[in-house]
Amino acid sequence: MSVRSAFVAVALLAACASTPETHFYRLSAPTLTLARQPVAGVLYVESFEADAVFSDDRVVYRTSPYKLDYYNYHRWTSPPAVHLTDYLRDAYARSGLFGRVVTASTPPPDAILSGRVTGFEEVDESASVWLGRLELELTLSDAQSTAILWNQRFSESEPIAQRTPEGLAIALSTAMERIVQSSAPALAEAMRAKAATVPGRSMPPETP
Repeated sequence: MSVRSAFVAVALLAACASTPETHFYRLSAPTLTLARQPVAGVLYVESFEADAVFSDDRVVYRTSPYKLDYYNYHRWTSPPAVHLTDYLRDAYARSGLFGRVVTASTPPPDAILSGRVTGFEEVDESASVWLGRLELELTLSDAQSTAILWNQRFSESEPIAQRTPEGLAIALSTAMERIVQSSAPALAEAMRAKAATVPGRSMPPETP
């Protein structure tokens, strides 16, 4: 091996040894009060969309309304649109409010939920005040007519105790739990109300 080759090999080894480990984060599952029986039919949660800045798995933080950055070597386990689709699909299935929550259009669903992620980030308001910000628009459509049954835009902020990516994940988990607690019964009621207007089609009575 030449002197130059040996130098290159040593340099490559040093570079590899100094590369920091990449860390991955996810939201914790919400705490749910299960319904005694379903009040809605089959819900299809289709894959959500996201604004371009949230299109990959990098963790975003903002230090001003005009500037954003990414944490190096800190990533979500999946891009926010995928992460929140899976999160809500699982949460709604475990709520007990729906007959079934499916990932495909078979069996034929009663309603289809779509969504768009417009905020999933850390916002640094000052040197000592940091927030986890989550913005999500959800739209429920009738599976047969495509008529919109329900639509709501959620904007939730939660203080971050420690300015770290893990602290952000904890804050966004709390914010996302509030969205689940608000949206799940609203979705079920919208589906139940729609079914009540269709002759020969009914839902179980609402659980007290």
